[in-house]
Amino acid sequence: MDIVRQVKLLPGINYRELAGVPGHYFDCGRMRAVLTPEACASNFLGSAVLGEGRYASCYRCPIGHGHAGEAGGQDPAPDRGWRCCRCGPSGQSRIIGRTLCVSCYNRTKEALLQRDGRGKVPVGIMAGLRPGWAIVGELPKPEADDAPREIVRPLEGSRTVLSATPGLYQAGPGRIMLTALVEGADELQRVIRRRLPGVAVQASGVEPTLLEFHEAGIDPNDWLRAPAPLTSH
Repeated sequence: MDIVRQVKLLPGINYRELAGVPGHYFDCGRMRAVLTPEACASNFLGSAVLGEGRYASCYRCPIGHGHAGEAGGQDPAPDRGWRCCRCGPSGQSRIIGRTLCVSCYNRTKEALLQRDGRGKVPVGIMAGLRPGWAIVGELPKPEADDAPREIVRPLEGSRTVLSATPGLYQAGPGRIMLTALVEGADELQRVIRRRLPGVAVQASGVEPTLLEFHEAGIDPNDWLRAPAPLTSH
């Protein structure tokens, strides 16, 4: 595929020429580099194939999609490029629990421990995270016989149901509850699609922030261990 022939200049982009070098150039904020439209289009198309590494920051980029033109296909799906369910197209190579990059995972652990690297209560982080939950009736079928199986723990008797990565708990006959710490409903839906692909959700919701629980003296684990809701909120 000849990307150079298909590339096009986009309205609203501040292109410029460089002395002694042919072509047009623009400042790419995602890569923090000066690129040609051709290189931008090539990176965007590469991200669709190599999403686990080199071009992660180019996932879902509307500028790259525009430069690629028809070669870029339809606009990317909503979750495309969300390697980390919280911060999006993370450039970090490791994704923990299939949901969070290392940076977001570490901030979530600090919020759970109520202590940051300096030994202080991370008020800002706790104010931005809240328990989320979803009720399903089944788990997705493994893609292969040797694929790892999801671990479902009994909700009753579990001391903690919140961790830095999502957990699954048996909330009753035919009712499995996914728990996760999220910034809001959008992140919760990304977590559900990542961890429970193709499974019908019976109910889901997000609760008050960790800071609100902390200030009220309520353990969010106790809150989530209460009888699982039947409807979303």
